[in-house]
Parts: sequence; structure tokens; C-alpha cells
Amino acid sequence: SVRYSSHAARYGDVLARIMFPSTFVVILAMVFGFGSLRWEPSSVMLATQLVLGISVLITIVSSVVFLRFLPWFLLHFISRELSDKNHLWKDGMHLDERELAVVFRYLDEDRSGKVNIEETIHCFEKTGAHFRSKEERESFCQHILHALPSENGSGAKPEVGLNDFRSHFKQLLGGE
Repeated sequence: SVRYSSHAARYGDVLARIMFPSTFVVILAMVFGFGSLRWEPSSVMLATQLVLGISVLITIVSSVVFLRFLPWFLLHFISRELSDKNHLWKDGMHLDERELAVVFRYLDEDRSGKVNIEETIHCFEKTGAHFRSKEERESFCQHILHALPSENGSGAKPEVGLNDFRSHFKQLLGGE
């Protein structure tokens, strides 16, 4: 999961720290409980393998689901940080280049290879950013517009590609 994101690696670590000890405790309780009931060793072995199989299946399914929704999770965490008054003067969440690429692909709803303000705002709203008023939403739009590389005077909607997104990410979201 490090290949995808340091946040995904952290999730895998937490999952392992929960699943392995809990599986061990369940199996240990089963072995002692079934042993005291004088079950056949083959039945105890079957029950143990069933618990191990279920544990592995739960781990695999939850990891796949997390990786499938990783862009949403990253943007959701960023949205929460943007709206949290305790993070107002802090740098906030740090994303590496792969994570920024994942977030960029999530923001690029029309798959044009460029992200515009409407796509960005829409995705932030989808993942939990709530603007208290139209003025607050417009202020966020203006902040994003100000952080984008300057346009060459054309009246086109300002858009940013992956490389510009990576280099201006902190400015886009208020970090610098």
C-alpha cells in the first residue's frame, strides 16, 4: 500500500494491529474452549482454519475497499482540515506526489487531464466541505483562482494540469 499512498500504508498498519491480535485471541479462546469440551482435534483444526480464513478475507476486502476509495478519503481529510478552525494557521495534511496524482485524477471528473475551479469545488463539496454562504464559496473560488498560474489573457476557464497541480497544491488549498 505504500505504492499508492503513505496514508494507505498507515491504514494497512492499523488494520494489521487490530486484525492479527484479535484473530489470535479468538483462536486461543477457541482452542482452550473446545479443548475443555473435549472436541476432536480435527474439528478444532477446522474451526481454527475457518477463523483464519474469515480474518484474511476481512483484511483483504477492507484493504481493497480502502484503496478503491482512497481519492475520496484523501479529499475528505483535506476538506475536514480546511473547515477545522484548529488547523486555520497550520500547514495541514502533507501529500506525496503519488497521492497528489490520485487526488488530481479524482478531481478531474471529465477526464480532460486538467482540473478547473468547478470540478474542484464540486469534489470538495462531495467529500464534506460545506460553505456557510455563497460569499464563502465565492471566496474559496477566488482563492483557487489567485493561486493558479497566470493565464495569457484569454477569457477561457482557468485550468491546471497534473504538474501545475502538484507544484501549486499548497497555494491552492491555503498552505503557503
